[in-house]
Amino acid sequence: MEKRLSILFGLLIGGMWIGEVLLGNLGGTPVSGNLRDFHPHIYALAPWFALGAVVVTLVGGLVAAYRTSSIVTALRVGVWSGLISGAIVFVTGVAMIFLFHDAMMRDPSNIHEYARSAHRSPTKAE
Repeated sequence: MEKRLSILFGLLIGGMWIGEVLLGNLGGTPVSGNLRDFHPHIYALAPWFALGAVVVTLVGGLVAAYRTSSIVTALRVGVWSGLISGAIVFVTGVAMIFLFHDAMMRDPSNIHEYARSAHRSPTKAE
């Protein structure tokens, strides 16, 4: 039961994070058909995928606790599903960087985001 719930919720959580990562990073590129420009209502789903991943994480723990009547088992399901979903997101992120690096480097939102982080305000010590 514990293994099955861990895999199920790990895959669900990983799928939600994949949706957020792909929409958020490739939504303004030609790879996705410029979703941000031509279909902003689809691009606007990215934060909902992130929220969905958090909600599915909570639901996974609750379902495991309810089905097994054990908090310890629910915690183990939470940890294992987190590891599974984290591995899924890691592989997706690395693959996305290798496959779509040029498109991501030309995305105006990525350029703006990293340009802002490079121009930090000087501190008193400087």
